[in-house]
Formats: sequence, C-alpha cells, structure tokens
Amino acid sequence: HARIVLSAIIPGRTDLLDRALQHLTPTHFQDNTLKVMFTLLQRYVDATGAVMTRSALSDILRNQADQGRVLLYEETYDALATTVVDESDFRWSLDQIRELEAERATGEARREQVAGKNQ
Repeated sequence: HARIVLSAIIPGRTDLLDRALQHLTPTHFQDNTLKVMFTLLQRYVDATGAVMTRSALSDILRNQADQGRVLLYEETYDALATTVVDESDFRWSLDQIRELEAERATGEARREQVAGKNQ
C-alpha cells in the first residue's frame, strides 16, 4: 500500500501529498526506503510547496548518502514515478496503511500489557 500512495503522489500531486500528510507519518511506512522517501517528500513540500522531483532528490542525497544509497533511492523514485495509480486506489491504500498501523499499535500495547502482568 505504501508504494501505491507514493506512486500516486510523485507525478506532482500536491493535493494527494497534503492528504497523506494529514493522515500519515513516516512511522506508518514499514519499508525503510519508502519511509525515507516519504520524509523527503514531506520536507520538500514544506520548503517549496511542490512535490519533490527526481533531480531534487538527487540534489538532496548528493552530500548525505553514499553512491549506492543514492542509486537505490533514485531507482525507487523512478519505479514509483512510472506506476500509474488511480485516485481511488490511493484512497484505499491510505486507509489500509492507517488500519495496519492501528492494528500493529494495538498488538504492541497488548504485548506490553501482558509483559507487565508477567513481571
């Protein structure tokens, strides 16, 4: 679902990025590469009011990551940018990410509660 959300945003859909930012945080993304991509999209839109372009991604990463990591993020961006996503799929995936995070948080709370009782 995370790939669908990001793929819908990357073609320049600031409206969808704004919507995602209202409902998601980087912790909603289990894949670290997608988590970083979401964080970079968030920082870029905060600074420019636009969706981060591939060239901006390259500029951002140039001095912050090794060449292998830069290539990973560029390839991920390219894959996301070439995936066509319907807006209804975006909305569904956004909702699913939120539900999965809520389930994960509930599971963690239950484990902590059980662990507390066992002490």
